[in-house]
Amino acid sequence: LSRFSEQPLIADLLAYREVNKILGTYVLPFLEKSAGGCIFGGFNQVGTETGRYSSSNPNLQNLPSSGFREVFIAREGYILLDADLSQIELRILAALSQDPMLLKAFRENKDCHAWAASLIYGIPLERVTKAQRQAAKTIQFGIIYGKTVYGLAKDLGISERQADRLLKKYFSHYPGVKRWIKKTVQEAYKQGFVKTASGRVRY
Repeated sequence: LSRFSEQPLIADLLAYREVNKILGTYVLPFLEKSAGGCIFGGFNQVGTETGRYSSSNPNLQNLPSSGFREVFIAREGYILLDADLSQIELRILAALSQDPMLLKAFRENKDCHAWAASLIYGIPLERVTKAQRQAAKTIQFGIIYGKTVYGLAKDLGISERQADRLLKKYFSHYPGVKRWIKKTVQEAYKQGFVKTASGRVRY
């Protein structure tokens, strides 16, 4: 497959597909929805099965970064605001699992990915490299969304044995996380659904 992707015709075809997708998914719908040069998207609190906040008509989330975002400018007297809840999934995981080490990282306002990397690799926090922090970040978010050893190995470009070792190392320092995941999976099998902290049911 890699041999074919290196052929000039294939590269041109992939480039065309990418540009065509941006044109059809973003440019034309946004021009159609613009009112006097302004875009007014809708934001939905209950539009997804998972309860995640979503945008539509047009979708102002997940905009492609390949030059498309630069076309958005604020009207005179206004600003564009880009807001994100920092590491929100991990903060929720800490609250639900009550894992002492995860709670400690947030209570002491530590960089939770660098903190996890220092524990996984057994090195002082100040010696954690960018690559090690990124690996810890991949592990932490992967765990939340059910990534397997195979998936983790693929993402990190390492063997499955190495990925398995890193996961075991992570759980040895965050046993509360492992207990909570196991308990949640067992409840899902037993009841056929799980509940959010606010009582939303997910079958």
